[in-house]
Formats: sequence, structure tokens, C-alpha cells
Amino acid sequence: MIKIKVSNLANGTYDFGFEGNVGEIDISEPYEGNYKTKIALTKFDNQIILDSVTDIKARLICDRCINDFYSTLISKYKMIYLFWHV
Repeated sequence: MIKIKVSNLANGTYDFGFEGNVGEIDISEPYEGNYKTKIALTKFDNQIILDSVTDIKARLICDRCINDFYSTLISKYKMIYLFWHV
């Protein structure tokens, strides 16, 4: 699991980078080896915008020849957190 503490961050944009073995973040087959995640976090008074890009290697099976092959998958993810003040 990747954690970023945001409670003490001032408003602005922050860049984070994480890398490690897929076993550290509880991901199993078909993913193997290491992952790299880059995060751009933008904090405002009432929201946080998180943009993430992860590269991870996967062992897949070809539908045509049924042979294993490796491919690097790129996953892009965006999340917006809104703060509600009651």
C-alpha cells in the first residue's frame, strides 16, 4: 500500500515517486518484478487532485500461439477528493 500524509501539506503541487517489488503492494499474478509509480498531488483549501501513473511488468499469454510473453503495462489514474465543511 502506498500512503501519502496530506494533513500538513500547504496548498500547492507536490510530486512523489514510489518504486518497489509488486509483493510489497499486495499485487499477484500476472504481475511480476518491480513497479514504478509517479504521483502529482495538488492540494487546495477544499480539494485534493491526485494524478498517478504506474508502470508494471506482467506475464501474459498470447491468445494466438498460447506462449507466455512479458509486457509493461501503464496505468493512469486520477482521483479528486472534495472536503465538505459542515
